[in-house]
Amino acid sequence: TQVAPEEAILVQFMLRSPRNLEVIKDSGAVSLFSTLEAREIGQKIIERYCQNPSDFDRLAASLVDELGPVDLLTNHIGEIDSEGEERVVQDCLIRVKNRHLRSRAKSLLNELKGQAGDNPAALESFMKIAKETQGLT
Repeated sequence: TQVAPEEAILVQFMLRSPRNLEVIKDSGAVSLFSTLEAREIGQKIIERYCQNPSDFDRLAASLVDELGPVDLLTNHIGEIDSEGEERVVQDCLIRVKNRHLRSRAKSLLNELKGQAGDNPAALESFMKIAKETQGLT
């Protein structure tokens, strides 16, 4: 399965600075990544960083040593100023959350169709997701 571009960008930006890594970690977006590969690598980055934040400069190299030359770790995004980088990170976080909410809404809608409206909890969850999705755009 191909990794979504916004997930690949977030993984790359996690390795660029501790600030990016903290923002992405705190957002919870890594757990929402659509591919197992991106989720596992993102979680591994966070775990390694949390174990030894002062060794951030060696983080990428230690992951490549362990996992091999994985594209998510070895592809590099060109230079961008910190303000632009912050905007890109925020945009990617919104895209990841939005895709996750849309997927969840689709799943709930299918569940509702299958139960012919006999599940008020699923309907309530669907409505909550619809409201959250509207707030992201």
